[in-house]
Amino acid sequence: MGKRNVILKDNRMSASVGIMGTAGQTGVTHLSVMLAVFLSAVAGARVALAEMNDSGCFRQAGIILSNNFHSKYGKIKKLISIYTQSDSSQIAGLMSEGYDYVIIDFGCDFERNRQQFLMCGAKLVVGSLSWWKIHEYVGFAARTKREASRNKWKFLAVSPVREGIRYLSKELGISVGAIPCEPDPFCLGEQSMDFLQELTYGFF
Repeated sequence: MGKRNVILKDNRMSASVGIMGTAGQTGVTHLSVMLAVFLSAVAGARVALAEMNDSGCFRQAGIILSNNFHSKYGKIKKLISIYTQSDSSQIAGLMSEGYDYVIIDFGCDFERNRQQFLMCGAKLVVGSLSWWKIHEYVGFAARTKREASRNKWKFLAVSPVREGIRYLSKELGISVGAIPCEPDPFCLGEQSMDFLQELTYGFF
């Protein structure tokens, strides 16, 4: 891919990105960090990473970022801020604090976080299409099929099996994109950079 570019919104309010999992341990936090690193590294964007779940994963992410372990993007340390166990009032405050993007990790509790997720400008759904987990993706799709904005959501999966993608497309009308396997979300490879470039194109 050629030169990468991210268009920043020219206003005082942040652009919000909500990331929801179809079940636990599906890579929501991993993708949240990858996206924050990409936006800050490519566009020099100021990014707030907010955690609206009880996993506590962002605490470890904050430690890694503070120490700047083996990241080839030295500048991201000053551009990414991490907020653990946030609530709706804190999210509302972050939207007017000068960040270019506020990325919200909702974990996998759609019922609890439905309203806040639906308010996000961009909505990403992450799940697994392994045969022993695909039922969780199908169940999530069934629970959300009446959401008016769902045709604008982006559905994703880590290393999805081809048969699983075909099944969701044929039976549920859902197109699922493949998230590249990225061992270190703080140090993105070319495949991940290309994926994130395509993912963020036309976000808002």
